[in-house]
Amino acid sequence: MKKIILYPATVVATGFTYGLLECLLALAFKPAGVNPIGNIGVSLLHRCLFYTVLSAAIGAGVLSAVAAVNAIRRKRNPSPPRAAAAALLACVLAANFFWTLLAALRIKSFVFFGREYDIWEPAVFFTFGSWTLLLLIFAAAIALYKIIGKIKRPRRVVGAWAAAALVGWAVLLTWAAARALTRPKPVVDFPDVVLITLDAWRADAFGPGDHRKTLTPNLDRFAENAYVFRHARVQASWTLPSFATIFTSQYPAVHGAKINVPLGNNQPTLAEILASHGYDTRAVVANELCLPFTGVTRGFRDYHYWNMVGWLDAIGFYDTNLFFPAFRKSREEKPESRITTALTDAALERLRRRGGRPFFLWVHYLDPHGPYRPPPAYVEPAAFEPIEHRGLADVDKIVILRARYDGEVRYVDDELGKILRALARRPHTVVIISSDHGEEFLEHGGSDHGHTVYEELLRVPLIVKLPGLGAGQVNSPVDAIDLAPTVLDYLGFEIPASMQGRTLIPVIRVGESERPSFAGPTPLKGSKKEAVYYRGRKFIYDYQYRRAGAWYDLVRDPGEHLPRPPTDAEAAELWGFLQSWRKANHEQRYGYRNAGEDHAIGDAMRAMGYVK
Repeated sequence: MKKIILYPATVVATGFTYGLLECLLALAFKPAGVNPIGNIGVSLLHRCLFYTVLSAAIGAGVLSAVAAVNAIRRKRNPSPPRAAAAALLACVLAANFFWTLLAALRIKSFVFFGREYDIWEPAVFFTFGSWTLLLLIFAAAIALYKIIGKIKRPRRVVGAWAAAALVGWAVLLTWAAARALTRPKPVVDFPDVVLITLDAWRADAFGPGDHRKTLTPNLDRFAENAYVFRHARVQASWTLPSFATIFTSQYPAVHGAKINVPLGNNQPTLAEILASHGYDTRAVVANELCLPFTGVTRGFRDYHYWNMVGWLDAIGFYDTNLFFPAFRKSREEKPESRITTALTDAALERLRRRGGRPFFLWVHYLDPHGPYRPPPAYVEPAAFEPIEHRGLADVDKIVILRARYDGEVRYVDDELGKILRALARRPHTVVIISSDHGEEFLEHGGSDHGHTVYEELLRVPLIVKLPGLGAGQVNSPVDAIDLAPTVLDYLGFEIPASMQGRTLIPVIRVGESERPSFAGPTPLKGSKKEAVYYRGRKFIYDYQYRRAGAWYDLVRDPGEHLPRPPTDAEAAELWGFLQSWRKANHEQRYGYRNAGEDHAIGDAMRAMGYVK
């Protein structure tokens, strides 16, 4: 009987030990794909829970297998606890080491006899990776079996180890209970808040306008009872810095999130602030640059990526080092219809949840991000013609791409219609619908996004419903950096001094006077660029050429095709605004440093097609 106790003792000790080791690893080394430690207590609890469940499952399997062998051999002696403990420790140790090593070295493929293989392909992993993992487990099991066998009193050693782990568990669970008891009390009669964002959604892909007047019928109907901002701009032309700006209300030069640099932990996010006031924070996303290691999900208690499995989430799997390979598969192999439908279902499920607290829900659709592959019902068959077809001019290729893009917008609008109908039954909910950036279709010689600060990438739709404030059209220029302060002001919460945006409620009520709008720097594709817009004029500075750039009269030249010299008198005011803005950002950034380098962001960007 005493020997059998060795198994549960080893399970408890192994679960806590590996959870603690992973937290220390994430804090000390930050290997790619390891979740950042925002709240070390929550992270430790989730990791310990997962490794305890894993240890119990592995140990039970080993005990059953050895018991079956003993039964065949007709031995009365039960399965040796020493063998079970060794196998249990070996499996957890080998699996943890294997995945952490791959993540730290950023190994996604390998070359074998001149052919490159993607290690995350199921067939490839079974053929190559699984045997490597089994060899590690076998070697570790033999070594641990020998070590345990040489211990004179193994039960005493494991008992002391388990006792120490139980003390750790007691402290951790006491902390969790105290945290639950001291959770901020729910704010009374405060509205729910829903933020819906569509990736790469251009301003002209919404509302009436020539042949696109039926592109978004569901959103058009919703907008009739909300405020529509016709001149809304984002502060970065690609996902990570744009969302970091939306949630922190800081310019990219201040929050610092960029390639291989996640959002830091110092500045408060909108989700964190609402959580501190008793809101239940929930996120449903699909873009790999919105995974936890980027930092933009800080403050969300309930985080759901499009292909997360519920029971794995419940036991803490997605907070461990093992989670990242599950999201490493190239997006080209994921059917868009499955992603979009999965997001809608997850969002509706969270809208149906009833609790004693108001909630903040963020839903981010990956579409209409490229590559554009709408369901056939949403686009003409000619739009599926391969754009690599010889003889097609660039303009013809763009026509095909734009048709596919518009098809994805129509498709997402239909999916959004399901959510908007659910929200119609909740009239007191704050709803914001917008995007992280636009998309270029050869307006300035290229396609995609992240490489310029022209209007097709900065201007996005913005629809805001604030119960009790009416509806209408707003033509004053506004910015995505203003969204967080607007929500906090509407709810009556204090706006932190770290936020650089303004509340849009005065703009809605009395038409507050226009102020300069800034964007950049955007160091993704090509050189860093900055832009300032004010009263119909726009000034762009390009760091690559160390020049003052050019300015545009957007009233006469809305397509920004007629650059004007920076020496013109009209440019002097804009240049002054830009210099003052840089100085203010430099002063503001002091005390708001980022979290440091994380190459996992670069991996996610490659998977999304941003970089090679």
